[in-house]
Amino acid sequence: MGKSKIIHRDALIRDNGFEKGFGVYSLVCDETCGSTNIMLGDTIHNPASRNQEHVHLGCEVQWFVLAGHSLHYSCTVEHQEYKETECFPGTVGYVHPNEIHVGMNLNADNTGEVIFCYAGCNNTEGANTVFYQEADIVEEYMRKHGKKLEDVLHIQ
Repeated sequence: MGKSKIIHRDALIRDNGFEKGFGVYSLVCDETCGSTNIMLGDTIHNPASRNQEHVHLGCEVQWFVLAGHSLHYSCTVEHQEYKETECFPGTVGYVHPNEIHVGMNLNADNTGEVIFCYAGCNNTEGANTVFYQEADIVEEYMRKHGKKLEDVLHIQ
C-alpha cells in the first residue's frame, strides 16, 4: 500500500496557542501523514480577531482565503511601511521568508477561514516562527495612517 493518506479536519485538534487570536488545524504535516517538506493548515479566524505579528524564518508561506473578509498586513523585518491588502474569499497570498505578516478578521459576527501551506518545513516548529509583541507594530502603523484597531475590527 502507498503512503498517501486522507485526513479529515474534524478528527484533529484545533491549536489555539500557535497563532494567538486564531486557531490552527495542522492538516498535512509530519505527524498526520509523514510529510517531509510541506505543511498544510487550516486557520480559523474568530469574529473581530487578529493574530500576532510574526515572521517565518524557516519556510515560504502560501495562503488562500476560503471564507470571511479580512485585512492582511506584511512588511520586511526592518519594519518598513506595511502593505495593507483587503482580502475576500478567493484571495491568494504569498509571504516570503523573513517578512512580517498579520491578519485581521473584519467581520464582527462570522468566522473567517484561510488554508495555508508552509513550503520548506513539515510542521509549525520547522517554520521557525518569531512572534512580535502583540499589536505593537500594526497598531503603530495604523495610528500613523489615522486608523484604530478597534474601528477596523468593529470592537465595542
